[in-house]
Amino acid sequence: MNRREFLKSVCMTTLLLGSGLYRRALPARASTVSSRKTFLNLVLEGGPDMRHLIVPPYSDDSASYGYTYWSHRWRSHEIAGAPAAWQSRWESDYSPVTWQGTTFGILNKAGWLKEAFEAGNVAVISNIYASKNRDHSHSLLKLESGDLTTGNNDFGRDGWGGRLAAVLEGNVVSMTSRVRLFCNGPHPDLAGSHDNKRVISARDTRNLGLYYPESLKEDPSARDNRAVMARALSSYYQAKQDEISTSSSYYKFFQHYTAYRAFDEVVNQRLADYPVPEEILAFYEGSQRLNSTYFGEQLRNVFDSYVLSDILNFRIGSLEYGGWDSHRNQATMIEPKLADIFGTDQGLDTVFSILQSTLPADYNNMVVLIAGEFGRQLEANGDQGTDHGRGNQMFLIGPQVKGGLYGELFPTGEREKYGQPGADTDGLTSVERLYAAIAEWMQPGSAATVVPDYTNSDLESGVEPEALFSS
Repeated sequence: MNRREFLKSVCMTTLLLGSGLYRRALPARASTVSSRKTFLNLVLEGGPDMRHLIVPPYSDDSASYGYTYWSHRWRSHEIAGAPAAWQSRWESDYSPVTWQGTTFGILNKAGWLKEAFEAGNVAVISNIYASKNRDHSHSLLKLESGDLTTGNNDFGRDGWGGRLAAVLEGNVVSMTSRVRLFCNGPHPDLAGSHDNKRVISARDTRNLGLYYPESLKEDPSARDNRAVMARALSSYYQAKQDEISTSSSYYKFFQHYTAYRAFDEVVNQRLADYPVPEEILAFYEGSQRLNSTYFGEQLRNVFDSYVLSDILNFRIGSLEYGGWDSHRNQATMIEPKLADIFGTDQGLDTVFSILQSTLPADYNNMVVLIAGEFGRQLEANGDQGTDHGRGNQMFLIGPQVKGGLYGELFPTGEREKYGQPGADTDGLTSVERLYAAIAEWMQPGSAATVVPDYTNSDLESGVEPEALFSS
């Protein structure tokens, strides 16, 4: 948010606090926000190999896709190069799923994903691409801008999430250590630039306001250096703010201080009634830590953003999980990450369950997109990994998603490409088509603004993005 809008909102909060009206309204949230649609964007930076998560069933028929896959992929599964080992891997580590005549396996470590798919809440979009150049940086720019014409140096441009937020007149909550390009809003005057007046950077939603030492929170009379200084400064600001005139060079400083402290009070009062759920806290502080405690902290930020949704005007969330560049030791490298996100009682399973029981209206209107900048090549390399590819699979998950397979999961003609140097999945559907469908679900009529050229982008035959949502 820009300074003017932020001050306007928190100054109104200050007035409400002073009158006591806002205090009495807490912790309940405004009833009008609980039915609003929200969207979470999870970027898997590094190029995730989704053909490791979802695989064809093993077959001893050498003419089948299953046999071709396993005979060229056994190295990336870190198993022996013998049919018996391939069959054992399939039967021991994957659970079969059949959808409209297509059978595939989902990694057992991603047990929640299988359950959610069978419940009809997961759409798997295959052969989708954001870029075809296999370059991490440039492909990420295209993925997050939602514009496949984005140049390799367009780091300052707007993102499709920021454009969507502008249409919604809501805010993007950035739950990561840095604000991703996805969040950047459109600049009203400068092409190729951005305006982040609708972005709230919330790396730690439990510390959104100005710094306040933990010792002082626990003991108002604490005597350590930081507590003494913070207490002295607070007293000074309180004493001086009524004496500063609007013409003073210090006026804006004190205005900012007053606004931020008022914002602190509103947020902290709300969160006091919604402690971090123990299951989420355990992901980054307890005995059930995820392989990425950073991702666990982002899951806390997700929960808090829904709790604070009316205060933050929360409509879009930005998350990330890095480290998917699996040139070597792929199975060892990416399976713990897949478990963090898709495992039973792990990341998304826990957050979805908590929101469903705690904030059911929010749960019923949330959608999560999980995507990386590109996929991996069809066959394993010599280092038990896979190299940069193009087409990939992306996942759209939520109660309003019409689940199933969108695009041919294991294209018939693709089997013939195995063994060719650098062969990978064809990119048949542009991400612009998927983004447009999400924008239309969030706000009918918004696709042309959020993704201006989507009607001219690639779309695999038979795929209907408008069918991705049930309502």
